[in-house]
Amino acid sequence: KGKKRFRKSKTLIDCIETTCKRFPDKTAVSKGDQKMTYRELQQISDRIAGGLQCRGFRPSSVIGVLMEQSPDYVAVILGILKAQCICMPMDVRYPEERISEMMRCGNAPAIIVDEKCAGVWDKDAITCHELTESSELAINTVSHVDDDLFLYFTSGSTGAPKKVLLKNDGILNSICTKIHEMKICSDDKLSYVLSSGFVSSLWCCLGPAVVGAELVYTDTPYDVYSFFMHCRDRHVTIVEIAPSFLKTFLNIERLNAKPLDLQKMKW
Repeated sequence: KGKKRFRKSKTLIDCIETTCKRFPDKTAVSKGDQKMTYRELQQISDRIAGGLQCRGFRPSSVIGVLMEQSPDYVAVILGILKAQCICMPMDVRYPEERISEMMRCGNAPAIIVDEKCAGVWDKDAITCHELTESSELAINTVSHVDDDLFLYFTSGSTGAPKKVLLKNDGILNSICTKIHEMKICSDDKLSYVLSSGFVSSLWCCLGPAVVGAELVYTDTPYDVYSFFMHCRDRHVTIVEIAPSFLKTFLNIERLNAKPLDLQKMKW
């Protein structure tokens, strides 16, 4: 087992709420012109939690998430966890059959969608807007160190997807290890190009909020060169990408007469 990097009494939600109180006016998540401060992240996620509780979703209910990566996406994930439900993130590029199978296997009674994905999947769907517009603040946001927080589906060695539940202490230990090893602090900006259905995206999505860093999304994440240009322009210091993504960028750079200046990027 790896060395624990957090106090056993702490939960992921505890850590993020501490950050929201410490840096209320600092940008927590951005995408293009959209910006969400830590105060707004706390308020919106509380309303989402309240909306879920008011609709009768009990602790440990599995809630699917089919949304573009954005400030609202992060708020929805936190809201689900604050409602003591289990979050099941999905990639917006998944075919309908895969979404249906995940909902069935995960025994999920509902799925939260954004406006863009509302037309892709409407069965048991709730929009982020519906939750935030019609709810009171969260009724009960107690979290425990041994809570199940996320449900992911692995590819499986046989080719058949297998569901895996991730607990609070394992997730928080993984995030805190990354923060410790990479010396991530509130001055950093992090961006990533990973599927929401890929477990490695989890630390990228929530890790910045543990220390007060900024999570930066781009409108064109799969355009390799545009992604790195965006990172340069936004002074991103840390990126999480697949090796093949980096290789493509380096191949492009070799053909450039004037390579991109990425000196602010430390990881």
